[in-house]
Amino acid sequence: MIKNTGLTLLLCLTLLGSACSKESTDSSQTQTTEKPAFKSNPQKYLALMPEQCVIIFYANMAKMQGKPLGKEFRLRFEESEVKDNNAYQAFIEGTGVKPEKDLYEIWMGVLPHADDDKKQGGIIATGKFDKKRVTKYLLENPRYDIEEVEYNGRKVYVSRKSRSITELAFLSDRAFVAGDHEWVKAVLDQAKDPKASILDNPAMRQQIDEIGLDTDIWGIVDLEVQTTKWINKLAQTPFMGTSSIDKIRLLTFHSMVENEVDMQIKALFDSENEAQLLAETLIGFKAMAKLMMADDREAIDMLDQIKIRSQKDRLIVAARLDEAFFNKALEKSQTLSNPAKL
Repeated sequence: MIKNTGLTLLLCLTLLGSACSKESTDSSQTQTTEKPAFKSNPQKYLALMPEQCVIIFYANMAKMQGKPLGKEFRLRFEESEVKDNNAYQAFIEGTGVKPEKDLYEIWMGVLPHADDDKKQGGIIATGKFDKKRVTKYLLENPRYDIEEVEYNGRKVYVSRKSRSITELAFLSDRAFVAGDHEWVKAVLDQAKDPKASILDNPAMRQQIDEIGLDTDIWGIVDLEVQTTKWINKLAQTPFMGTSSIDKIRLLTFHSMVENEVDMQIKALFDSENEAQLLAETLIGFKAMAKLMMADDREAIDMLDQIKIRSQKDRLIVAARLDEAFFNKALEKSQTLSNPAKL
């Protein structure tokens, strides 16, 4: 079951690499800086995602790898998360997967459930993998305790130890599905006998078309079908306007990564009044934050980069964030986590 969608995604990436990891330290493997032959085909893999998904997410890792800010994020992740992770490095060396150039695209989906803690979901990812080498490593490594089963004519690798990633199956030499049982089963069913997919879901399809399939990173959350616990909690806070939160029908996020990150978050409501009320509330919170940080010019400048407005039945939060913004944010988070520096 998915108890934390973000954790599940992170662990799935750990299983078959992340675009932010180091080169293998195995000297027997040939090092290369050649860019992999890659052609994006988002629609092909969106067609494998079940129509009833309440959350979908996409990231074009190959596209971002060649951009300055993407490289900067990768280097920081290496230093903080990967450098001393022996198990991660062992996986890279054992499988031959070089995540910084071998992982191309990721799609994430979550299926609906009445209980947030029982949602089923996972990812579909494309890249360049040695399928035989990867599966051999998984089967022989007691860390994963893998059982090989068959479903719809495909081999499925089931982990008896992992708490979040339970199953993995290759869709081809360049694509795999991983995640919870119901997710993997639904994707394999769709691959064998295509039926209605997320592209046939009118609400989701409209937002996908508006965002555009060439966008680097994007995500959609359908709150009309399934409102999550955190939304309910926020809606119950005593501040004026926060009650509008539980009137949100859809949340969308999309971003392009160049030398800067152009980011936009949209919330869709049933009425203009609800969108305007929440926009005014968030603008008020932003003003309060600026007053509280009156002596910190950098923090005020950072807040000023975030623009909030309503447009008909939509709340829009937009920002253009450069490397300096992320440097400042990192510096301030480290200061706040270490009171001795205050």
